[in-house]
Formats: sequence, structure tokens, C-alpha cells
Amino acid sequence: MGKNKNAKAKKKVAELIARFSERYISNQMTLEDAEWITEQLWDFPDEALSQAVDLLTSPDKNTRKAILLLLEELDDPRAVKPLRRMLRNPDYDDEEKMRVLYVLEQLGARVDEDTYRRAISDPEALMRNSIDRLLETIEDRSRWIHFWPC
Repeated sequence: MGKNKNAKAKKKVAELIARFSERYISNQMTLEDAEWITEQLWDFPDEALSQAVDLLTSPDKNTRKAILLLLEELDDPRAVKPLRRMLRNPDYDDEEKMRVLYVLEQLGARVDEDTYRRAISDPEALMRNSIDRLLETIEDRSRWIHFWPC
């Protein structure tokens, strides 16, 4: 009986995480979707954390981005250790590491200036890229017109 229940929990968690990732990546995620999925995953905290952490090593950057958001929403401090490992991994770029640092802070982990310096290889380039994206967003009226109609 326990094995069947465990298999069902694993399957349900996998489906919920896949739904979260797919909706996030396709820009179809609503606040209600995110809250509902997160609340469902709270019923399986160990399995949800385990599967989410496994997906942090996905070769797909968008999947990792979605999982970082999910880990922030799950608000489980046990995610801190695997997130800190991401900071030491050279396979992740500075932008992704900034997201990791943000999630760490949201989970209550101590993130000081030295942590930023060790994690981010080129802070100036990261800042330039962020400013470029901000300017592109401002220039592309379709990205903000729904929030601030003229």
C-alpha cells in the first residue's frame, strides 16, 4: 500500500511541476495557477523539493528559471544548500546566478557582498545587459501597455 501511495505522490508532484514549468515558460502562468500549484505541492513537501532540486540541473535554462521561481514559491529553506551549489557551478551564467541569489535571499539565507563577488564573474556586463533589457521593454509598448494604458 505504501509503495502505491508513494508512486502516486511522485507522479502527482511531477505533473504539477511540469504544469508550473510549462505555463511559466509559455507565459501562460496566472497568479491563480501559481498559487494553486504551489498549494498542491505543499501537500508533498519532501517529494516536491526533491524533484524541483533535480530539475535545477536541467540543460534547459528556461526550465531552471521556472524551477527557481517555484522554489521561491515553495518557501522551503532546505532548498538553500542546492542553490548555493549552483553559485559555484561555472555552467550557469551571471544572470542565472543573480536569480539564484535573489531566491536565496527570499528563503532567508544570508547573502552578503562577498557572496555576490564570488558568484558574479562580470558585474558590469550583467548591469549593462539588465539596462539593455529594461530599455528594450520600455521601447516595446506591447510589453507594458496592458499595465499602463496611455
